[in-house]
Amino acid sequence: MRQVMLAGAFAASASDMPGLRAQSTTHTLFPVWTSTGAANDIEVSTVVVPIGGAGVLVWQPQAGEFLRLDGAGRIVGRVGRRGAGPGEFRAVTLAGVTADSLVWASDPILRRTSLLTSDGRHVSTLGWPPAATRDGEGLAMVLGVQPLALLSGGEWMTVLTPSPRADLPKWWPGTDAAEALVIVKPDGTVERLLAALPDRDPPGCRVTYVAARTGPGSLATPWCQYPQRHISAPSARFALVVPAVEGRESGKLTVLVIDATGRRLLDREIGLRPTRATNAQRAEVRASLLTPGGPFGIQPEQRKAVEALQIPDVFPLVDRLRLGADGTIWLRRGGRGDLREWLVLDPAGNPFATFQLPATSTILNADRRGAWGFEVGEDDAPRFVRWRLQGR
Repeated sequence: MRQVMLAGAFAASASDMPGLRAQSTTHTLFPVWTSTGAANDIEVSTVVVPIGGAGVLVWQPQAGEFLRLDGAGRIVGRVGRRGAGPGEFRAVTLAGVTADSLVWASDPILRRTSLLTSDGRHVSTLGWPPAATRDGEGLAMVLGVQPLALLSGGEWMTVLTPSPRADLPKWWPGTDAAEALVIVKPDGTVERLLAALPDRDPPGCRVTYVAARTGPGSLATPWCQYPQRHISAPSARFALVVPAVEGRESGKLTVLVIDATGRRLLDREIGLRPTRATNAQRAEVRASLLTPGGPFGIQPEQRKAVEALQIPDVFPLVDRLRLGADGTIWLRRGGRGDLREWLVLDPAGNPFATFQLPATSTILNADRRGAWGFEVGEDDAPRFVRWRLQGR
């Protein structure tokens, strides 16, 4: 298991931010789909691209196209269609906007990224190179080198994730680096190494066992503080939140923001008051790990592993991160319950706003004016939502 500690100059002291008063948030809701099956239904999607004004493009997995919505959620156009030709898609998992306002959309099935105008005219197609190379050494990627943000000079920002059995090239940033944040040319040439990234599955977050009847198994430790990361495609910036070495009981987190040149726009330690879990909540989550599953039920070795599992006394300090297009940093606090608290930091890492959203809500894109995302209503039907911060 690979892990790397990020070094850097932190703030002189942690900023303790307990008890920040929640500010009310107004939001505009419109349905994702309706029971009537009307032609203007909107499918739930995690691919949302803010475009000019207050509008967005929303990927529609079933239809194989983007819907263009205005700020009120009205459908004002369609972009792309299903297929393999220019401007066509089989699937889209990531999309954004370039500095010159072109929309780009990445298709892992076709292993390419298409560039289009916001009204749907196809401009060009970028194939994904099979490997990242530097100084004559290559590192193959399973699906190819996929852009996570497109820069004005034509380069890509991306994260390289080597296979566990891969022979790492000499240019790799250390044998302990799980992944690397880099800038590459469209042919896969690595121009800049921006940062070595920590393991997405840090030590202590998974317990393994071997059952005599069913073989190897593993359990994810409940409420583990996983590193949170997000790339803001519009600004080509990368954000990472990692817990302090002292652990979550200290309430300390490091918030790091890096731009495409490798400059650290923010490298700051902040303090958040941990939310403690009750004994009942800890017992409930342990019991949930012993819910019989599969034809063989719970194996003795699995039961023993669950009984020995150390359930944390506190919830993760942060369990979700979004980096806004304007540099704001959106953090969802860990916990349980129907409502979850979000903390918004300004680009300097200072508290900007707090608010609560239902636990079923997901923020996809944001800036200090508000956010786009979706939530699940009382009828269990998801709805696409545009939220706006009151008074902003």
